[in-house]
Amino acid sequence: MRHALELIATARRGVEFGGQEFPTVWNVQRDAGNPVIDVNDNPNESTEQYRPAPIKLPNGDIWVYVKGTSVIYAWRSTDGGVTFALQNSNNAVISPGGGGAWDNSFTVEPVAVYDEQTDVIHLWYGGRGSGGDSTWGWGHATAPGSTPTVLTKDAANPILTSATVSADLGGQSMADLKISDVVVIGNDFHFFGYALYDSVYRIIRAIGSTWNDPADVEILLSAAGGAHTVVQGVSAFRVPGQFTPRYGMLYTTGGSQPSNPRWIRSGYSEDGLSWTFLTSDIISPTSGWEATQVYVGSVLKESASPYLMPSRDPTGRWLYYYSGYASPDASVGLAYLSP
Repeated sequence: MRHALELIATARRGVEFGGQEFPTVWNVQRDAGNPVIDVNDNPNESTEQYRPAPIKLPNGDIWVYVKGTSVIYAWRSTDGGVTFALQNSNNAVISPGGGGAWDNSFTVEPVAVYDEQTDVIHLWYGGRGSGGDSTWGWGHATAPGSTPTVLTKDAANPILTSATVSADLGGQSMADLKISDVVVIGNDFHFFGYALYDSVYRIIRAIGSTWNDPADVEILLSAAGGAHTVVQGVSAFRVPGQFTPRYGMLYTTGGSQPSNPRWIRSGYSEDGLSWTFLTSDIISPTSGWEATQVYVGSVLKESASPYLMPSRDPTGRWLYYYSGYASPDASVGLAYLSP
C-alpha cells in the first residue's frame, strides 16, 4: 500500500492539521419532508430507491440518479433540491445490456458529476453479467446537460473489473465491487469505491488521468468486523480553508441488511492521498423510514473542476443526500450539514 493510514476515535470537536481543524462533530438537520425521494413514488419499484447521485445544472435544477432493483432512475427538483419528480416517463435511464453484455444482469449504484465547462454529465455505475458476484465491474456513461435522461454507455465498458482489482490487491477472491465517488485532486482523477475482497469489505481507491481510466487500485480501509462488517459509500469533498488544501469524506460503516444498523462517519486528508477515518458517527438511524440504517450518500458539489467543493444553500449549509432503510423499503433523505 502506498499510503500510511490510521483509524482513530476522538471525543474532540475537531482534528487539527495544516493549522486548521477538520470537524468531528457536525451540525446535522434533516429535511422535514424526508424522504425526499420515496420508493412509494416510483410505480416501477416496490422496495428500492436509494444510493443517490446528485448534480446541479446551470439553471439551478438539481437532478439525483438513484438505484432501483437492477436499473437506475433520474429524479429532478426545481425548488433547490427538496421536492423531486421522477423523470423519463418513469422509465430507467440506465438498464442492463442485452445478450452477452458484461452488464446484462444488473446496473446499480450510480455516481454522477456534471462538468459545466464541457456541458457533460458523467455517470458511473456498478454492473454485472451472468457470471455471478465475482464478475462485478464499473461502467461509465455520459449525457449532455440539456438532456440528463439520455445517457450513452462507453463502448469500452467496463472501465474496471473484479479481476483487475483482485490482481492489483494480491490475487484473492472478489465477491462485490461498486464505485462511490470521482473527484479531481491535482492532475489526477481519484475513483473511490468498495469491494468485498478476500471475504472482507474494503474501501478502495484507483487513480487515473481521465474520467474513465481507473488504475492501480489500493485499499484505504478494511471493515473492522463485529458490528462493522461493511464499509462503503465514500463521498469526498474539499473542506474550505484559507491557506492549506484539505479534504474530507463521509463514508458508511455497519452491518448487513435487513436487521443490522449502519451509520455515516467521516474522514480527512491533508493531501487527498493518505486518509484518516474517524469513528464518531455523523448521522445515525432514527425512526420511521430510516429506523434501521443510514448509508451510501453523496454531498451535492459544484460543477467546476476539481468537482470537490460542496454546493451551499442560501443559508450556507451543505446538501447531503443519503439512503435510509427500514425493512423492506429503502428511500433517499436530505440532510443539511454545517461542519
